[in-house]
Amino acid sequence: MLEVALACTARGWHVFPCKPKSKIPATRNGFKDASVDEAQVRAWWERSPDANVAIACGPSRLAVLDIDEGPVQSAEELRAWMASAGLPPTYTVRTGRRVDKKTGEPAFGAQLYYEGAIPDVGLWRLAGGSGQVKSLGGYVMAAGSIHPDSGEAYEVISSSTVAFTPEVVRQLKTGEREALKVVAGKKIPDGAGRHHAMTSVAGGLRAKGLDGEAIYEALVPINPAMCEVPISDDDLKAIAYGVARRYPAGETDPEVVIGKAKEPKEPVDWRTRYATSEQFRDVLPPSFLIRDFLEDGSITAIGAPVAQRKSIVVANVIHALLTGEPLFGHFEVLKRPARILYLCPEMGLVDIASRFKKLGLDSYVGESLFIRTMDDPKLSLTELDEELPGALLILDTITRFVEGNQNDAGDMAKFADLNYAIKRRGATLLLLHHAIKGTGGSMTLDNALRGSTELAAFVTCVWSTQLQDIDAPHTTPSNLKCVKQRGFASEPFQVSCDESFRMTMLGTMGAIKTQKQVSSEAALAEILKHSPDMGLLKLRDALKAAGHKRGVKWIAAAKVAAGGTGVTLTG
Repeated sequence: MLEVALACTARGWHVFPCKPKSKIPATRNGFKDASVDEAQVRAWWERSPDANVAIACGPSRLAVLDIDEGPVQSAEELRAWMASAGLPPTYTVRTGRRVDKKTGEPAFGAQLYYEGAIPDVGLWRLAGGSGQVKSLGGYVMAAGSIHPDSGEAYEVISSSTVAFTPEVVRQLKTGEREALKVVAGKKIPDGAGRHHAMTSVAGGLRAKGLDGEAIYEALVPINPAMCEVPISDDDLKAIAYGVARRYPAGETDPEVVIGKAKEPKEPVDWRTRYATSEQFRDVLPPSFLIRDFLEDGSITAIGAPVAQRKSIVVANVIHALLTGEPLFGHFEVLKRPARILYLCPEMGLVDIASRFKKLGLDSYVGESLFIRTMDDPKLSLTELDEELPGALLILDTITRFVEGNQNDAGDMAKFADLNYAIKRRGATLLLLHHAIKGTGGSMTLDNALRGSTELAAFVTCVWSTQLQDIDAPHTTPSNLKCVKQRGFASEPFQVSCDESFRMTMLGTMGAIKTQKQVSSEAALAEILKHSPDMGLLKLRDALKAAGHKRGVKWIAAAKVAAGGTGVTLTG
C-alpha cells in the first residue's frame, strides 16, 4: 500500500490512510490531513502497512465522476457510454464493488478522473447512468485499495492521461427531484435538531438494508433539501457510518421526521460514544500553516484594544502565506492554504487596497486572495460554501458576524457552533476581536477578548497584540503574546513596523527594553552619578520629578543592574 500511496503522490495527488479494507479515515481529520509529503506518507504506512489509500480530490485538483448505476457491465460498455455522454477518455479506475446489493446481480462501478476541481455533486443522472462527483469536499479510494464489502481491489482499467474536467461534468447538478422525494415541507433551521432529523433518515435507510457508504451517498442530496444550513460533510459521514455500525440492517420500518425530530435511540453499546483505541493511536501531532503561530485547521483569535495593529498583523500573516516568506522574518511557513478569504466589514476597499498594495499583494487578489469590505453588501457566514475546503477564513472583526449580543453566552455558543461547522468543512479560521476597554498594559486571556467567556473557551489559540508606546503609534514596536496556547510553546516577542506595513521580529520581550525603560534607566543613571547613595524612596521621588514614574521594585532591580546594592530605602 505504501507503493500505491507514493505512486499517487508522484502524480501530485494528496493521500491519507483509511483503515485496512475500509473507507473510514484512519487520521483525526480525514481528507483534511491528506499530504504529498513523502516523509509523512511513509510514516503513515510504516505504522499501518495494510491501510487503504485514499485520495483527497480537492487539494489534488481532481473531479472524479463516480458511476454507480447505468448501462455499464464492462470496460467496453463503459467506453461506449462515455462516448454517448460526451465524456473524453481519461484515467479510469474500476471500483471494488462487484455485486448490486439491491438485485444481487453482478455490478460494474467505475471512476473517471478529471483535472480541475469543482463543487461536489450528490446525485447526477446522465445518458442513463447515475452517481456522484467527488471533488472539493470528497475523496476516493486509490487503485490498489481493497473494497470493504467485496474484498476486491480497485484497479486501473485505463491509464490514459488525466483529461481536463469537461463542461458536461461541470454542468452536472444534484437531482433536486430525487432529493425532494425523500423529504418535504419546511426546511429545518440551524440548531433546531438537524442532526437528530438526519439520524432518523439514516435509520430509515439502514432499515432498508443500506450500509454506511450507501447511507452517506443517499444523505448527500437530502442534506441541502432538508436543512437551511446543511450539515458538514464530515458530520454526514459520521451519522451514516455511525448508524450502520450501531444498528442491524433491516430491523424496523423507516421513520423520517421533518421539523422537531425524535431523539435517536441510544447506542446498543455505550462504548460507541467514545474514541476507539485505533482513533487514539492514529491521532497526528498538530500541523501548522505557520510554525508555532497559526495551526492548520484551528480557530485562532487575535485580541487587542482599538488601533493596536490587529489588521496589520493579519496583513503580514496574509503576506507570509501568499509569498512563502517567514512571518515577521522568523516564523516558517509550512503549508499554504488553498485560498485566503478576508472578510473585513470594518474598512473600505480604498484603505485595504492601499495597505495591500504597499505589501505587494495586489497581484494575488482574485486568484488566491479574496476580499470583502464594508463597501460590499453584508455577507452571512452561512452563505459560504465551496470556497471553504482548504481555505484560511479571516473575520475582521467578529463583532460584525455575531448574530445577537456578544456578551450573551447563548448567542456566542451559536457563533461557536457556526465556527465549528466552518472548521469541519476544511477551513482554518483567524478571528479578530477587540480587547476589554481600559486593560492598559495587561496582556492576559481575560483581557484579550471582550464579551462572553464562551469565545475564549472555543478558540484554539489566542494572540494578544499591543503597541509598546501608545503615544508614538507610527514608530513604536508592537508586543505580541500568546495568551492561550495549545500544541506549541511561545515566548512573548516584539516586532517593528515600517512604512510599507512590513513587520519584523526584534526579539523576545524579555530581551528587549522599551523606549520608556531606556529613558528611565538613563535618568536613574544620571541621578546616581551625582548621588550614588540615595535611597530608593528618594530615587522614586527624583525620577517622578524628572517625568519617570517608577516603583521601588523597578528602581531596586535597575540599581543592582547598574552596579549598586539597591537595598537602602531611606538613604
